[in-house]
Amino acid sequence: MKFLEKDLEEIIFTEQREALLKCGLKLPKRLRRQIRIGNYGRADIIGFESSNVIGINRLEITVYELKQDKISVSAFLQAVGYAKGIQSYLNKKGSDFYTRSRINIVLIGKEVDNHSSFVYLPSLLDGHYFSLRLYTYELGINGLIFKEHNNYSLVNEGF
Repeated sequence: MKFLEKDLEEIIFTEQREALLKCGLKLPKRLRRQIRIGNYGRADIIGFESSNVIGINRLEITVYELKQDKISVSAFLQAVGYAKGIQSYLNKKGSDFYTRSRINIVLIGKEVDNHSSFVYLPSLLDGHYFSLRLYTYELGINGLIFKEHNNYSLVNEGF
């Protein structure tokens, strides 16, 4: 039986947060799936969570782009389109709302395309208003396990 992207989406959306955290995936408090973001497209899953940073309430929005197989730059660019749509929507809602939000992108797939410079992005894009995280999943005898991938660098950096 082939494990499909829609199966991954169903598990992430319906499973208890605590169970997924034990499997290596932390999720925000509220999730919505198959959200249409204007003409920017339809996101697999979007998470929402309020946080308080230095006494300022902030909305954390996480775009989850799921891939059945390999996570590559094309998955990242697809999610960037959704993030831009969300950013544009928030900007139209008012500048105060826009400046008090953070958009995160989480890409989840069977493997990471580590043959391109794409894998360097998570460590460069972890900022106050935006972050990127990469996860792989593995379906084994004990269920679904998630592993975060970050801090890639060349094996031989030349210095």
